[in-house]
Amino acid sequence: MTNEAFSRVKIDAQLRDQGWDIANTNTVRFEARCRDVPALRVQQHQAIAKAEAAFQAPLAWGFSATGQAAMWRAQEEATA
Repeated sequence: MTNEAFSRVKIDAQLRDQGWDIANTNTVRFEARCRDVPALRVQQHQAIAKAEAAFQAPLAWGFSATGQAAMWRAQEEATA
C-alpha cells in the first residue's frame, strides 16, 4: 500500500469516527472554488520569496570569498 493510500484509509476512518458520511457525495465537497484575491496572491509571493531568500543566503555565503575563507579557517583549526 502506498503512503497516499495508507493516509487515505487513516483519514477516512477519522472522518467516520467524527460522524462524517464520506460515501454520501451530497454531504462532501470535493473541491472548493475561491475567488482570486490579488492581495492574497501578493502575500503568498512575498512569503515564498522570504523562504527562498532564507534558504539561499547560507548557500550564497558559503560560495562567497568570505564564506570560503571562513570554511578554510575552520578546517585548519579542526586539523591543527
